[in-house]
Amino acid sequence: MIPLHARFPALAAAVPHLPFTAGPTPVERFGRHDAWIKRDDRSALPYGGNKPRKLEFLLAEARRKGADRILTVGGTGSNHCLATSFHGSRHGFKVELLLIPQPVTDHVRMSLRLYAKYAAKMIRGTTYDQAERVLAERRREYPAIEYFPIGGSTPLGALGFVNAALELAGQVQAGALPAPERIVIAAGTCGTLAGLTLGLAIAGLPTRVTGIRVVDQVVTNRATVDGLMRGAQDLLARHVPEVARVTVAPDAYEIDERWYGEGYGHPTPEGTAAIRRFADEAGLPLEPTYTGKTAAALLARLDAPHGPLLYWHTFAGPVLGDEARSVPDDAVPPEFREFLK
Repeated sequence: MIPLHARFPALAAAVPHLPFTAGPTPVERFGRHDAWIKRDDRSALPYGGNKPRKLEFLLAEARRKGADRILTVGGTGSNHCLATSFHGSRHGFKVELLLIPQPVTDHVRMSLRLYAKYAAKMIRGTTYDQAERVLAERRREYPAIEYFPIGGSTPLGALGFVNAALELAGQVQAGALPAPERIVIAAGTCGTLAGLTLGLAIAGLPTRVTGIRVVDQVVTNRATVDGLMRGAQDLLARHVPEVARVTVAPDAYEIDERWYGEGYGHPTPEGTAAIRRFADEAGLPLEPTYTGKTAAALLARLDAPHGPLLYWHTFAGPVLGDEARSVPDDAVPPEFREFLK
C-alpha cells in the first residue's frame, strides 16, 4: 500500500492509482557532507525519475475514464514525454507526443529514438500554445483521447509527490536520514514542487523546499505552485475532510532563480562542474537541463552554515541508452531526423 493510502484509507477507492513505482526510493549520504540524495532514478525500473510518480495517478484516471490513447506535450528531449511513452505503452495506451524544439544534446537524440519506439505518433510543433489546437484535431479522430499537460503537472499529478513526501517522512521516522532542514529539487512545470511542499505539510515535517528554476518564469512561478497546491488539497479534501485544515506556511518553499542560465536546456558552467562532482563523489549521472543546475545549487549551500540537506534526484538516468542505439534513423519520422545529426 502506498503511503498516501496508508495515511488516508478512504483515498484507496476514491482516487485511482496504477502502481508501477518501486518505492520507497533509497536515500544515500552525499560523501561526508551533512547532505543526502533521494534516488528517484530508481522509482520505476527500468525508467524512473520523478515522472512515474505523477503518471501512476494520471494513467489510472485515464483508464477509469475509458481512454486508450494519451496526448501530451514537451520538448524534444522531454523526460515527461519519454516516461509517458514508456509507461503508457506498457499499460496498454497509445501515446501521442507534441514535441517542441530545444537545444539538441545526446539526451535529446536518445529521446527521439525512444519516442519512435514507444510512442504511437510524434507531432512536430513550434510553441506550447499549439497543444489546445492539436488536442481538438486529435479528438475528432479519437473522441476519448486523454490529454496530459506539460510535465504531467495537474492537481491529480501532484498527488504523486504528496505521496512521495509521506514516503520520505516514513524514512525519517525509520532513521534512514535525519529530518532535512531543506530539500533542493528541480522546478519546471511545478507539479513536483507543489506536491512535495503540500505533502510535507500533511506529514508534519518542518522541512522547507527550494525549487531550482530550470524553465522560463512564465511556467515556473509562485502562482503556478500555489494553484497546483490548492487544487491537490481540494482534491484530497473531497474524500478526507481533515486535509482541508492543513496549512502550508508562506515560507514552506521558495523558487531560486539564480541557476537558469541562458535558457531551457542550455548548459551552465556551474551545472557542468556539478555534473562532474556528482559523478566523482556519488557515482551519479546528471544532465545539464534539470539536475546539473539543481546540483549546482545544492553544492553552493554546502559552503554556508546549514542543517541537513536533501538533494532530490529527479533524473531517470541513461538507462534506456542501449535500446535507443538499436533504433535506426529511418524509424524516426522525417521531420525529426535533422535533430539526430
